[in-house]
Amino acid sequence: MKAVRIIGYEQAVYTDIPVPIPTPDELLVQVKRVGVCHSDVEVYRQELGIYRTGGASLPITVGHEWAGVVVEVGSRVQDFEPGERVTGECGMGCGHCALCQQGLHNICPERVEMGVFNRDGAYAEYLTVPAAHAHHLYDLSFQEGALVEPCTVGLWLARRAGIGPGDRVAVIGCGTVGLMAVQTARFFGADQVVAVSRSPFKLDLAKKMGADTTINISELSVADAAPIVTKDQDFNVVIEATGVSDGATLALRTAAPRGRVVVTGVFEKELQLIDFNTIMPKELTVMGSLGGPTVFDEAVELIRKGQLKVLPINTHSFPLSEGPQALAMVAHGHPDMVKVHLDCSLN
Repeated sequence: MKAVRIIGYEQAVYTDIPVPIPTPDELLVQVKRVGVCHSDVEVYRQELGIYRTGGASLPITVGHEWAGVVVEVGSRVQDFEPGERVTGECGMGCGHCALCQQGLHNICPERVEMGVFNRDGAYAEYLTVPAAHAHHLYDLSFQEGALVEPCTVGLWLARRAGIGPGDRVAVIGCGTVGLMAVQTARFFGADQVVAVSRSPFKLDLAKKMGADTTINISELSVADAAPIVTKDQDFNVVIEATGVSDGATLALRTAAPRGRVVVTGVFEKELQLIDFNTIMPKELTVMGSLGGPTVFDEAVELIRKGQLKVLPINTHSFPLSEGPQALAMVAHGHPDMVKVHLDCSLN
């Protein structure tokens, strides 16, 4: 089968590899569509610590935001049949520890992450996925199905932040996760949702996805941007979705005293220069948010009912054969690019 493999630093190839064989507890899925995520870029640039410490190695087929059709089920699988549309989770825990027993396999110390480390992903014509981590898409399109995973990230971070009526939310960064955060904050009933970005194109999208107000901080330093963002505002919830140190510092400076700050951006390096002196004087609560465990089925239903919109963030699509070029484009950035998809049916 055809697949896109990362074989070295900023080296991705479109190549032939064997079709994977499912275990008795797995599904074999024909991939129809897969998203290009910044986590893929981290693998592409070898920025994940687990690769540097020897806990994972190349080559790997990346891709964890996918939709496809079941073509074969393992002998012990009961809840899926060939022909059904499915998607699946990225983080797959050991299944036995206390975290996994709570459904928090996304932070299991022994987890693998499909398409990120220690398990091949969906930049391929076929993949295998444990049935325990697969989810029905029902009548969703493959385009919508490949956007379910980013939607779960937005749902999960909103839950982590406890967003609800009365909250005033600022979202720093309007990439895929930031735009989903804008929409889920609105969905959970926040009184005010403000989107902050350097991209006019992405701010326009944020407005369409539920932001009350947008703030363009292009060409401003953090020191200059913070008073502009907080002018006449009192944000008790701030979502950091940039993955850069200036964004994290801006998030901390934007939060009101006793505010809640959720860090969900994927940072390119392990060590960052961030203004932590803001946390203690304002008694901020700072928390991380990774993935979207336990909310996949909820995300599917909310998209099916039209309560959450995902299609606007899919700004670009390419055939799987152009996966290496698409990955390089995302790695180097583009002002009007949000979510890039690889359409495996175009090969």
